Amino acid sequence: GYIQAAHAIDMADTVAVASRLNMPTLVLVGTKDVVTPRATCAEPIFKNLKNGKLEIFEGIGHLLKLEAPQMFNNVVRKFAASLKPS
Repeated sequence: GYIQAAHAIDMADTVAVASRLNMPTLVLVGTKDVVTPRATCAEPIFKNLKNGKLEIFEGIGHLLKLEAPQMFNNVVRKFAASLKPS
């Protein structure tokens, strides 16, 4: 259930996983996110990516696509458009 999934996510070492990724990766974070804060979650992940991009949503919390749907869509579309076909 939900509690087990939340625990598994909490226990995951996403920073270590990030260091193994080679593909372009978009990291999104809101400045008011207290669930996965910029300083302790988003930035360490971003710094360990080989090909990452960090987008910071000013004044937004954890639910980016609900709190700022237009901004979220624009950022994701721009990132997707920047990817080169293989």
